[in-house]
Amino acid sequence: MKLAQLRYLTAIVDCGFKISAAAEKLHLSQPGVSRQLKVLEDELGFELFVRDGRNLLKLTPAGQKVYERAQKVLRETQAIRAMSQDVRDPSHGSLSIATTHTQARYVLPEVIGRFRQRYPQVRLHLHQGTTEQISQMLVNGEVDIAIATGAKEQMPHCVLLPCYEWYRRVVVPRDHPLARAKTLSLQKLAGYPLVTYVFNMTGPASLPDAFAAEGLEPDIALTARDADVIKTYVKLGLGVG
Repeated sequence: MKLAQLRYLTAIVDCGFKISAAAEKLHLSQPGVSRQLKVLEDELGFELFVRDGRNLLKLTPAGQKVYERAQKVLRETQAIRAMSQDVRDPSHGSLSIATTHTQARYVLPEVIGRFRQRYPQVRLHLHQGTTEQISQMLVNGEVDIAIATGAKEQMPHCVLLPCYEWYRRVVVPRDHPLARAKTLSLQKLAGYPLVTYVFNMTGPASLPDAFAAEGLEPDIALTARDADVIKTYVKLGLGVG
């Protein structure tokens, strides 16, 4: 079994089970890819694809398992190549970061700017997603580090290091009654519809749990994962952000 054969397998699946498209993507001939696929199946002792004549329809159950493992092997191979480049020259190479939109938009620009000044030859790759998606990227080895806001229960297989402290802020239109309030409390907020983040945390930092601790039920009008989206709907008068 060769790495190239696993690469052909994943390319075929990624190209909608079309060998011709996979061959074009790999800059190879279609007969060559077909031949190597046959060699791989002969070595494994079972078919990887369900066929209709010469057409590939889908992966067989065994083929699905091989495909998933092939993806992992190829990711690890790429990671080893990247690591070798970093070892040979630490001032070059690449760094993949998984983060949320909020972190990428409001927190990381200044940090990344300083990093680029210090390591101008390092290529940076930002991958955005939810906390759950970010955790999975890290576990799968798709990224080097993750920067996110969430509970440790959401990242059970990761080592968590505190990065900075953050605080909640209330956002309202200028003519809103709360804009004139000298102090705010959960009791006051409970009297208005809320536009807030998707609840992806539990414990003291969770908004629903904070209200529940005070015996209150929040009126959630809308949830979103993007601070800009929240502010937009607050401006429209949908609720308190």
